[in-house]
Amino acid sequence: VMATCAAIGQGVGVSAAQAVSDGILPKDLASNKDTISAIQQTLLRDDAFLVGVTNQDELDLAPRAAVSATSAASDHPGKNVTSGQTRAVHGEGGAPEDRTTPGAHRWISKTLPASLELRWPSPVEVSEIDLVFDTGMHRPLTLSHSDAYVQKMTWGRPQPETVKNYVIEGEVSGEWMTLHEEAGNYLRHRRHTVQPGTQVMALRVTVSATNGIDHARVCEIRAYA
Repeated sequence: VMATCAAIGQGVGVSAAQAVSDGILPKDLASNKDTISAIQQTLLRDDAFLVGVTNQDELDLAPRAAVSATSAASDHPGKNVTSGQTRAVHGEGGAPEDRTTPGAHRWISKTLPASLELRWPSPVEVSEIDLVFDTGMHRPLTLSHSDAYVQKMTWGRPQPETVKNYVIEGEVSGEWMTLHEEAGNYLRHRRHTVQPGTQVMALRVTVSATNGIDHARVCEIRAYA
């Protein structure tokens, strides 16, 4: 119930902010398709999941880039990080077939360290980079009075699938420069800002360690000017 209420609260909060931004009353939101679409895209950017809705953010530079990886497991190529969806919900017990796109929607490397590269045809200005990591969402994680149910969880510590140490680099004038370096991460969604006006031909994310597993898992990368 708490998880459901939290999701509702996030949707209501974003909707209220959108109503203020558009100068309309909250009761008029549902009848405005453009406003509803804007709310949905904001929620997706914050790593909410909406069945049947994918990333259509025109400001996101990542879908315009060619994506490559130093290694990739079968059916988990690097290009999955720009699929527009950050959950695998197809199949039995999942979302309706006509409202979801089958696939893992994440890049999985074969080994560590491993790198993922986004390369554009010409330099782009980047000031913000968003990353969404795998946090073992196939596994239950909630509050429970049942000892048996708690035993099914990885509770009180980072999920083993989550990327722990990584470096973000940008190719500037033919040279790679470090834009951000992170150690000890345990969060699913990270948003990093870089110096405004930075022009890059490519971005590279190198994962050197996770919180348990022996390979990298990244669900999404976004880049904004």
